[in-house]
Amino acid sequence: MRIMRRLLFILFLTFSLSDIWAQVVNIENKRFYNDTVKFTGRAKFETLGFKNVSNVFNFGSSINLQYHQGRHRLMFVGDIFYLISDSFLVDDNAYGHLRYNYQLTKLVTLEAFVQSQFNKILKISSRTLGGGGVRLNLLADKHNMLFYGLSALYEKQVDKPDNLEWTAVRMSTYFTYHLQITHFAELANTFYYQPNVRNFYDKRLLDEFSISIDATKWLSFESSLFILHANVHGIDMPDNIWRYDNKLVINF
Repeated sequence: MRIMRRLLFILFLTFSLSDIWAQVVNIENKRFYNDTVKFTGRAKFETLGFKNVSNVFNFGSSINLQYHQGRHRLMFVGDIFYLISDSFLVDDNAYGHLRYNYQLTKLVTLEAFVQSQFNKILKISSRTLGGGGVRLNLLADKHNMLFYGLSALYEKQVDKPDNLEWTAVRMSTYFTYHLQITHFAELANTFYYQPNVRNFYDKRLLDEFSISIDATKWLSFESSLFILHANVHGIDMPDNIWRYDNKLVINF
């Protein structure tokens, strides 16, 4: 059973389509930049089932909704994933993120956000946070977009398996870059740095690179590489985590 669980864990790391695997949720790759449409959405779905030594089933889905009106922009991102083997719950995790933007000028946007999350693999029984800050438009032309964000957030995390609980006030800063290669292909890279303002050793570093190719107006393919470093976490958790994803995306 232990060997089977390790194989399932490797399978989960390799083929999961979810972004909920991380302590840092990359909201930048969830944004829509089409300001001519008030309401925009995107949905992703994943299922997998097979039987050899054990019966294995997983299910994953996510939704990304955005409403834009004048200077105001409201965005919701939700994600959920389950992995089950012979009625044993190998992993279940989910998050919900709500963010409000107010465009102060063409260069400056104010942000406020709340988030709730749980993740069995990362021993996050519950993690809630809220905060706000500023987002700067450093470059925007026909093919390139470069943004910088700086915010402060308060978080509380509970790890029931290890009987741990902690809170932190973090600074969150990020750079995100988008390159429109052709009218149907786009490159994007986002880097996050989130230190604990009372203990700078406690920090999280995230870098995510992705490429998106449109097959049709409604269907696209995404491939991404995700690398996370976190110094402070639950017992027996690694400092460094990486994942490579291929995703089929439905746009609406």
